[in-house]
Amino acid sequence: MTIDEYLKLQEQEFHEFGRNIEKLILVAADSFDTLKNFYEPMGATVNPYKDNESYIVEKNNGECHLFIKGSNLQYRKRFIDFLNVKYNVPKDTVPSSLNVDHVFNKERAKDYFIRMILLDEKSNQAWGRAYEKSMTRIDKYKDSAKKAMILLDYSVFLKILELPSFKKGNIKGKDDIQRIANEARQELEKLFGADIIPLDVVETFYRAEVNQLKYGYWNVPFYIKAKHFNLTVLKQPYKGRFQFIMQEIKSIFESVLKNQFVVDFKESLSELDTHKYLIISSLAINRGNVIVKEIGDVSNHLLSNIDEAIELDWEIKVRNKLVQTMIIRVYKEGYNDIDTIRYEFQLDSPS
Repeated sequence: MTIDEYLKLQEQEFHEFGRNIEKLILVAADSFDTLKNFYEPMGATVNPYKDNESYIVEKNNGECHLFIKGSNLQYRKRFIDFLNVKYNVPKDTVPSSLNVDHVFNKERAKDYFIRMILLDEKSNQAWGRAYEKSMTRIDKYKDSAKKAMILLDYSVFLKILELPSFKKGNIKGKDDIQRIANEARQELEKLFGADIIPLDVVETFYRAEVNQLKYGYWNVPFYIKAKHFNLTVLKQPYKGRFQFIMQEIKSIFESVLKNQFVVDFKESLSELDTHKYLIISSLAINRGNVIVKEIGDVSNHLLSNIDEAIELDWEIKVRNKLVQTMIIRVYKEGYNDIDTIRYEFQLDSPS
């Protein structure tokens, strides 16, 4: 097999992911047992390759994949040897312009066995300098529970397709988040069409990812930095985090209704001068129109609609270490204007 033929085979596998949202592609596993548990039910075999630093997966259709420990420094040599042994690709035909790439960034998973592929050097380095570098820095804010396996998602998919990387420096505000997510969606639509994968869901995922690059507050949603905090969280695929945030919002506003419109952030806003604030005005807005104004009515409206949300956007604006405004956007199924409600609360610290 020539190197071009192998690249075509690699492309076909990943393009199947673009055409079928049900397809699961494993990109990292914490152990040999996890690899076997994932692949053996499919009829594939998993065996050590050379030593316990790498494992080879062989499928019934003839496909072979190599997983190498994230901390292994000899991955290029080992992968080129794998191509020669399993696909008869001559070792001297793999050009230096092709990187042997960890599909999932090895800096984020040094103790994992990571799927290896070939990727254009310029594209790989662009993603390494931008998205992967930023994600490594903010991983400590994410849900830190160690996962047994990591599956391919739609951000890493963009890297494999050699499309432009998300760059934190290009994200100045909400408009940029929406623009960048929409541009990524359009790139997938060009390749796979509008009816193959649920592009609305994919764009929502990209908005969450870009928001995370900008603010990095997945695991510490109440962390205040500079003048405001902003959190975007989706019901899928982040069900656990979504439920936690939804319950936090519900708890706050159930308390508001009981305690004469006082918001109590307790210890969650530890950098502020006070944790309790009086709501002095409120609005619920839908399709550009104010639908409810009274504080109790707006609070009740929020509580009655939040259970239908598939995405929540929570923003707090701070000045001189005091909260001034809290905005909660509830997105329901469909993401049409009628399905989006903005709740805005003006706050004042008790005297």
